[in-house]
Amino acid sequence: ALTVTGVQTCALPIYPKDVTALLNRGAVYIILEEYDSAVADLDKMILLRPNEASAYNARAKAHSAIGDLELALADFSAAIRIKPRVGSYYIDRGNLYGRLRQRHFRDRDIETGQSLGALASVVGQFHLTIGIKPELFFAAYADTTTSEDDTKQLLALEAERQALRERQ
Repeated sequence: ALTVTGVQTCALPIYPKDVTALLNRGAVYIILEEYDSAVADLDKMILLRPNEASAYNARAKAHSAIGDLELALADFSAAIRIKPRVGSYYIDRGNLYGRLRQRHFRDRDIETGQSLGALASVVGQFHLTIGIKPELFFAAYADTTTSEDDTKQLLALEAERQALRERQ
């Protein structure tokens, strides 16, 4: 069976400047926890399209996962400079500030992200950072403004991630 990574890999020799293929493959590498490969693809993508906030955000996640926290912080900040109205970027950077023990900045970014409507990202990042299962988070915070569709989408993404891990 041809995987998403395989499709993107097949496209890149033919279209080496295909930014969509680079971004998508980079994202898949992150899911597969192949962070160095993700960074390599996202570096290429950023060279081709330096104003693509999602590439900086994805690369920041890869840097964060391998412990390059200063590089991750720079990339999260770049994503926010490019697209300041995307709440999930603030949430992601806020969680990194939490890892860096910078609570004031963490709280500010989490609040900004929530005000921009990014609660689902908060839950996803909490799960990745400290291991809280999304179901437990939503049970504890059932009175939030998160819709049932957001909850279902988050749980489906988590199930896909777990299935990929089990296949490895």
